[in-house]
Amino acid sequence: MGVASAARVNMLRPAAARVRLEPDGSLRVESDQTDIGTGSYAILGQIAGEMLGVPIDRVTVTLGDSELPTGAGSGGSFGATSTGSAVFRACETIRERLAYQLGVKPDALEIRDGIASGDGKTASVTDLLTGSAIEEIGRIKPGKTSQDYAQGSYGAFFAEVGVNAWTGEIRMRRMLGAFGFGRVLNAKTAGSQCLGGMVWGIGNALTEELVFDLRNGHLVNHDLAEYHVPVHADVPDVQVILLEERDAPASPLQAKGVGELGICGAAGAIAIASTTPEASLAAQLSLTLDKLLADLPDPMRNRNDRPSPAAGTMPRPDRWPMTQRQEGRTDERLSEASIPKTGTKPARQLSEDGPPARPRRGKLARRRQAGGHGGPDHRRGQRDRPRRRHRLCARGCGCRAVLPG
Repeated sequence: MGVASAARVNMLRPAAARVRLEPDGSLRVESDQTDIGTGSYAILGQIAGEMLGVPIDRVTVTLGDSELPTGAGSGGSFGATSTGSAVFRACETIRERLAYQLGVKPDALEIRDGIASGDGKTASVTDLLTGSAIEEIGRIKPGKTSQDYAQGSYGAFFAEVGVNAWTGEIRMRRMLGAFGFGRVLNAKTAGSQCLGGMVWGIGNALTEELVFDLRNGHLVNHDLAEYHVPVHADVPDVQVILLEERDAPASPLQAKGVGELGICGAAGAIAIASTTPEASLAAQLSLTLDKLLADLPDPMRNRNDRPSPAAGTMPRPDRWPMTQRQEGRTDERLSEASIPKTGTKPARQLSEDGPPARPRRGKLARRRQAGGHGGPDHRRGQRDRPRRRHRLCARGCGCRAVLPG
């Protein structure tokens, strides 16, 4: 079992986003931020929809166009919190304008399913718009909180592995990660980010290693045939726990970055579980067999206390069975007295001509013993024909018979 901490600094980057509330009550969210598969479309649309009481199926998110307001970009665990905070700011301004139309304070305004209410007043959002759209651009940039607070996302990894005591092979048993990063904007996308990071942590610890040619600096294993990434068979039962909390100084959303948190420390937990305390190999990732064999404990020591195969070791029998396959005898254990002192294998009987006598099996062997091709007489019906003595068969079959002369 190995345990390691997870830590990732929280960063808030300058960002802008445009939110437009259409006369029919639908929403449009626009920013030049890209979505590289991390869920930016879903999260930005979800923030705007919840702020203005619009169902997610009536929210349109447009990203990746350089003519749109400049977002924070995707990377470094700052995309959702930074551009999401810009969307949040734009929605706050729209709520203030709707509250003014309804005649209530912004803090008292509640919008749900297209109906605005507060202080005993109720009206549909479309009536408050009076046939015109409301468009606002929200902006965010780092402020005093980034200087007054040390901000970060944290967590812990727990990894259970099995190490073969004889070969050093490592097999993942299970892995658990618990993470706290402020408000969870979307449990599915955040959990997927953390799970994916843990999978790459398995690759970092066990399979992924860049090899360079020291003569010229070229990368040797530059394809997936030689640079091995984890596949389904390498990934065990992986579980993710998300700790819901609030961190007001981190961002207006009270959320922090989670993108890289799932990999920060994952390989360390696997390395600690896979090596002995005396062997500090965590800095030598990945843990290939050549790095582990020298530090494996002696599996024959304290054999009565050896772990079972389920605990990750493969017991070795006290003595491998040896058989004698001469003169038709098979699967007979040799006594220690019958084993020659010059080696570990039983001595083979020698024929009169010198080469060792090998057991004859199969149709070809029976033909040879009966005098057919490859036998002492080589051909049937030509036994009386004078032939020249030689060691190898004239047909080139490889037998070492001495033919009659």
